[in-house]
Amino acid sequence: ALSHSNLAMVLDAQTERDKAVKELEQSITLRKKLVESCPEIHHYRSELTGSYNNLALALTEMAKLERAEKLHLEALKIRRQLVVDCPGDADYQRDVALSCNNLGMVFQHMGAFPRAEKLFQEAADLYQKLVEACPDVPTYRSEWTASRSNLAALYNEMSQLDRAERLLLALLPERMKQSREAPAGPAARTYEAGKAVS
Repeated sequence: ALSHSNLAMVLDAQTERDKAVKELEQSITLRKKLVESCPEIHHYRSELTGSYNNLALALTEMAKLERAEKLHLEALKIRRQLVVDCPGDADYQRDVALSCNNLGMVFQHMGAFPRAEKLFQEAADLYQKLVEACPDVPTYRSEWTASRSNLAALYNEMSQLDRAERLLLALLPERMKQSREAPAGPAARTYEAGKAVS
């Protein structure tokens, strides 16, 4: 399953999305079998949601939004259950926020702005809790600001410029701090633990 996911990431980077989709579908098939054979192993469910997430991201880039929505919804459902099953695991909480953010992006592309806003806000709230619980984890801080920036971009698209401006101005000190602390190098789309992170 991991080999299929890794191959899909390479194909996606080469913009061979149809082939990447087929590899991700193979990954999902194999990971579903693992979950069915060992439902008590939480990590298998988490890996399955990562494959759902990556396939949904590829489909979003191909403008296949309805299918991407269904995959993100399935991933979100499983991720919410993982938080219930493992309440102390911050990674599962982060995954819920990631799913909310990604599903919000799909709704934004669909023009379903109220649904996107609700999900972006939920993602930002979840990241805020993670930042408060783990203030020394830079990933949580950067994802929190990214989720708030997504919300501001949505407000901009909705012509709610005052809201967008207030939100961006409030984020400015955190963004400046992050830019000072970030290592030098080109910005690139990377994949982390089966999830695409921009």
